[in-house]
Amino acid sequence: MNINSVNTNIGAYNTYAANNNNTAAKEAEKQGAVNNTNTDTFTSSVSKTEGVAVSSGLSAGAQAILDELREKYDNVGFKVEDFDTDEEAQNVLNNMSTGKEYNCVITSDLLEQMAASEEKKESIMQSISASIGDLDVAYEELGEENPFTSLGISYGAEGLPTYFGTVSFAEEGEEVTPENSVTIKAKSVEELLSKLKERQAEIDELAAKRAEAKRLAEKEAEEAAAEKTEEEKAAEKAAEEKSAEEAAVQQDNAADNIASKFITDTTVQEAAVFSSMA
Repeated sequence: MNINSVNTNIGAYNTYAANNNNTAAKEAEKQGAVNNTNTDTFTSSVSKTEGVAVSSGLSAGAQAILDELREKYDNVGFKVEDFDTDEEAQNVLNNMSTGKEYNCVITSDLLEQMAASEEKKESIMQSISASIGDLDVAYEELGEENPFTSLGISYGAEGLPTYFGTVSFAEEGEEVTPENSVTIKAKSVEELLSKLKERQAEIDELAAKRAEAKRLAEKEAEEAAAEKTEEEKAAEKAAEEKSAEEAAVQQDNAADNIASKFITDTTVQEAAVFSSMA
């Protein structure tokens, strides 16, 4: 993989994204009063779950924008959740199972801002388009050498993107955690790729640790299976010995019964002879 080549190819995208993000930040300040007024009813219905606020609903306008995003970018999984920190956004993205190329978590507040202002909507839409364009270029350039198991973007209330690339070694059905993954956070795709190169040693180390843990787990499973097999063999042998003992006892009992019957029959016959002689 040629990081310099990737950085060159996404240069135009980053310049475009930076301009739009600056516009988004200014627009966020400009629309502050309007946004607070328009979102009071919505944000009062937001509740916290495990450190991340989960939206209970959107206005019709905000929902329409969300639907528009999902239709326009069918390779992106969008999720609406309110978060206070990048760590909360990262946790949401890492555990999204959408089956899409990328994931995007966006706050309800930002969607409501976009619904309240056409200018705001256009600015954020351009920013999202530029962000996804950057990811597309990086994804294509990384090709088969792409180590990321998931790529995502978060959009908070301020309307600026944060990129997340995760290299996960979690097993199927296992939650992605800092113990089984490395997540790189950046403010641009160029920075994301640069940090990927810097943290390659850390990724390799985690991969080795997970591989060793898996090997030990498999070895323990094999040993447990072998131990169980020995126990089963011992149980089978004990059962066979017990069965043989029971068969021997039955044979002895049968012999005793035959002998007893013979003695009884002989005694009866002798008694009859003596009786006739008398």
